Amino acid sequence: MEDLDRIEQLSAAIDEIIRSSEVMVSWSLAVIGGSILTIISNSYNRPLNLYGRLIYLLFIPGWIYLGQSLFVFQELSGFGIGAKLQPSYENLKATVLQLNTLYASQSEKLLTGFIFFGAWLGIYLTFWITAKKFITEEQ
Repeated sequence: MEDLDRIEQLSAAIDEIIRSSEVMVSWSLAVIGGSILTIISNSYNRPLNLYGRLIYLLFIPGWIYLGQSLFVFQELSGFGIGAKLQPSYENLKATVLQLNTLYASQSEKLLTGFIFFGAWLGIYLTFWITAKKFITEEQ
């Protein structure tokens, strides 16, 4: 009976890790979508000169890291599904350890991607506060 309780606890841990990982996927997709809309939109003030527009290059490494975060989720969910098909205590225990490693990797990649988007936002806000000339949709 004790093994059954431990199996249920490990199974619940796997479900929680996957659920938390899905939240990170939602954040990744929201930021990717928002950044793409930022690039194709013309209804906001943006830098007039080439050097000012170079800040958008920060999106590229941000997208790469967020994409890697999405890829890790696929691997993570695959391990979780596989563990449910073989629900022995030893298998679930090994799976939880593997999922913890993948979850940490996904979280690290997500946060690194956010750093690039945060850097873009900081530079853009500095530009927005200090710039004298803008490109707006009327121009």
